[in-house]
Amino acid sequence: MSSERMFHRDVEEERTRRILTDPEKTLPALIFSLTGRIVCKITRRKEPLPWQFSLVVLAIVVQLPTLLVSNLLHETEQWVALGFRWMGFIELGLFAMAVARFGIFYLYKNINLYIVDAIQTQDDLKDLQQVLKRAWSLKRAIYFTLVFTFFWSISWSLIFTFYIGQFIGFGLFTGTIIFALLMGPALYIEGWFFFFIIRIGYYSYDLNETSPAHSEVIWRLSRTITTLLYSIAIFIAFGTAMIAFNVWAVVLGILIGWLPTTIYFIGSQISISRIILSAKWNTLDRIQEQIKTFSNGDITDKNNIENINRLMDYHERIRVTPNSTLNIATGFNLLYQLSLPLIGALLANIDKVLQHFDLINVIP
Repeated sequence: MSSERMFHRDVEEERTRRILTDPEKTLPALIFSLTGRIVCKITRRKEPLPWQFSLVVLAIVVQLPTLLVSNLLHETEQWVALGFRWMGFIELGLFAMAVARFGIFYLYKNINLYIVDAIQTQDDLKDLQQVLKRAWSLKRAIYFTLVFTFFWSISWSLIFTFYIGQFIGFGLFTGTIIFALLMGPALYIEGWFFFFIIRIGYYSYDLNETSPAHSEVIWRLSRTITTLLYSIAIFIAFGTAMIAFNVWAVVLGILIGWLPTTIYFIGSQISISRIILSAKWNTLDRIQEQIKTFSNGDITDKNNIENINRLMDYHERIRVTPNSTLNIATGFNLLYQLSLPLIGALLANIDKVLQHFDLINVIP
C-alpha cells in the first residue's frame, strides 16, 4: 500500500473511531440519558446519574399511565384477567431497550478495539462510517417505532380481546401502546445489527493468510456477534415464557422475535464465511499465479518441478482450512438451545395449535 493511500486510510480510521466513541446518540441510549437529566434537574443534582438508575426510574414511571387509565375507567374485569401480565409485558419492553443499549455499547467497543485496525481499505472504512451513522438516525428510529406501535397496538389488542371475550379496555390498550413505544427503538437496533453484520462481510481484512478462519479478528468478530445473539435470545426467551398461555401470541412472538433472530444467526455466519473465503481465494490466486509461472518454465528442470510440487501442497493445505468459525453440528446445537423456550411454549399449547390447523378435533 502506497504512503498516500496509507495516509488516507489512517484519516478514515480516525473518523471511524470518533463515531465509535459516541454510542449515546442511539435512541435507546438517548432515552435513558434524557431520563437521567430530568431526574437530575428535578433533584438539582449536578453529577450525571448512571443509566441503570434511569432504568429503575423508568420501570416505575412506565406503569403509571396503564394503572391510572384502568382505575379512572373502573376496568376491573380486564385488569383481573390480564392486568398483572400487562405489567410484565411493559417491563419486558423496557428490558428490550436495556438489551439494545447494552448491545450497541458492546458492539461499538469491540469494533473500536479489534475490528477497525484490521480493515484494509479507506473505502471500507467510509462505508463502515455510514453504517454506524444509521444506528444514530433518530428520524429512521422514530418512524420505525411509530409504524411498529400502530401495528402492534392493533394486533396485540385483538389477540387478547378474543382471548378474554371482551375488549381489553382503554387502560390495557394504553399499556399496549407504551410497550410498543419501548419495544420499537430496541427492534430498530436489532434490525440495524442485521444490516451491520451483512455489510461487514464485504470488507477486506488483514487476516492470517495460511488459515483465515483462525485469525484474531475473525474470532473477535464471531464472539461479538454471538454475544449479541444470546442477549437478544435471552430477552425473547423471557417474552415467550410470558405469552405461552396464548397460542396466537406465541405465533406473533415467532414473527417478530424468533424468526428475525434465526435470520440474524444465519446471516452472521454467511458474513463471516464470506470474509474467510475472500481472504482464502486471494491467497490461493497468488499461489496459482506462481504455479503458472513455474509451469511456463522448463518442466524438465528438477528444481522447477520441486517448486511446483511445494506450491501445490501449500495450495491444498490452505484450501482445506475451515471456511467458517462454526461447523454444522455446533450450528444446529446453538439453534436448538435458542429455540428451547419456543418449543416449550408450543408444547404447552399443542392442543390449541393442532385445533387451529384442523389436524385433530379437540373435545371440549
